[in-house]
Amino acid sequence: MTEVLDTALERLSGFGTETGTGNPNHGPMAVQALVELGFADAVAPWVSEYAKRLTGAPAAVTPISGQTWRTALGAKHRFADWQLFFRRELDQMSWRDLLSTWLPRLWPGGMAEGGHGPIRVAHAVSAMSSEATEPRLDEVVSALAYWAAYYRELSGKASLEGDLDVRSALQRMPHLNETQQRSGVPPEVLRLLGSVPDFRHALDLVAAPTDPLESLHELSWAGADLYRRNNSRFPLVFAHTITTTEAVRILLPCTPESAHTDAYRFGWHYTAATWAAFGTSGAAAPPIDRVPEIDELMDHCLASGDEHAFKLTAACLHEYRRTGDPIFLSVADDWSTQMVAAREWDLNRRIAAGLAFV
Repeated sequence: MTEVLDTALERLSGFGTETGTGNPNHGPMAVQALVELGFADAVAPWVSEYAKRLTGAPAAVTPISGQTWRTALGAKHRFADWQLFFRRELDQMSWRDLLSTWLPRLWPGGMAEGGHGPIRVAHAVSAMSSEATEPRLDEVVSALAYWAAYYRELSGKASLEGDLDVRSALQRMPHLNETQQRSGVPPEVLRLLGSVPDFRHALDLVAAPTDPLESLHELSWAGADLYRRNNSRFPLVFAHTITTTEAVRILLPCTPESAHTDAYRFGWHYTAATWAAFGTSGAAAPPIDRVPEIDELMDHCLASGDEHAFKLTAACLHEYRRTGDPIFLSVADDWSTQMVAAREWDLNRRIAAGLAFV
């Protein structure tokens, strides 16, 4: 297992942060999830195919220092500069201390490429927590660099001064007008929320968590419920409410306790904004008619060959094993089976079905 993952990470380290269509490079995240799911034999052939979609690694531009790093946040073209900076930082401290120092600085910009900054760091942490090796340490550096380079703050800031739980607060959330265009990558669509009356007020309705970890589990369930309400229109977008919340959960122990509320604030804001931007008022989740067996779910996940299926299945299995709630098996299997059915579709058809975006 160790050799398989490390070999894959080494091979993927020579590529840039995006695919040829401008989507995030999911390679390092996907191979960690594949190994976690027990699909080590599938890693090498999957990487061989996925690598064909990736762009080359960018060159460094200008060194980043302890005095200039703030000006480099969100500068995508400085990904390599951030890699070199975090590598130098790592020479002065352990990887856990590096995370403890930088996660509080990065949480406000967790929207990084649709939540993929926190997600990539979380997969890197999961790999390191299993076994610390040099390729995995390099991926911690690259994952942090990715988050910093793509740093983007969501519009507004959730006060967490309300008195509602997550489900109740989501029921009060206003939505974009149905006539507004929702095509394009999610971060661009979320910008439209500035024109939605009462969105910021609704964002403030949720209460501060007394136990952030427990509240994140509640948020994961809400993400699964939102996915099931919207799986025929925007399944990929809502799948990320689950994987992003899972990333916050994984990274919470690496975050100083003083910043736990900020981590939760980002998770709540991400889910609420996604629901407001892409959801439909009055949309109800259909009943769960059938719950797949675990073996069946895993078969569909692997057959999909899809990076999002690997990540989503790993996240949903964690929540299912904790709660026993079949909603998580239903969501993971729905995405995988949709991707299996869409294997021969062209990109435009996938975009129209909410299975891809560019």
